[in-house]
Amino acid sequence: MMTMSIKGSGGSILIEVLGYERPTESGGSDANWVNCRVDLSVIPFRGQYNASFTTQDFVDFHKELDAIVCGTISKAAFIGDEQSLSFEIEIGARGAAVVTGEACLLGQPKVAVKFSFETDQSYLQGSLKELAEVIKQYPVR
Repeated sequence: MMTMSIKGSGGSILIEVLGYERPTESGGSDANWVNCRVDLSVIPFRGQYNASFTTQDFVDFHKELDAIVCGTISKAAFIGDEQSLSFEIEIGARGAAVVTGEACLLGQPKVAVKFSFETDQSYLQGSLKELAEVIKQYPVR
């Protein structure tokens, strides 16, 4: 299991990758879905739920997060294909950033939580390292 987190003042998102949904598949879109556990904590709320993301979701987010840390762009977004979790990080000129997003449990009953918290470059550099390890352990097949 691998984890990737976005932490900050008053909030955090932790995505724990539990494994490929179809570990015997070697290629194609079905081979690239991973089972995950999402832990969202934004004071005073805390929730945990299972979700599925694609390995490509992590690769795309890694590219954008790397560009934020390097200072070449000011926004990065994680958007799961099934929209069970989406969030955006927007960084300001002084290195402070705001994370905004929505966690959504699909099905009946449907639950959605919108959230926002602050983070900064030091937290995002740690997130980038964790994300690189997730991609290494669960590459696009």
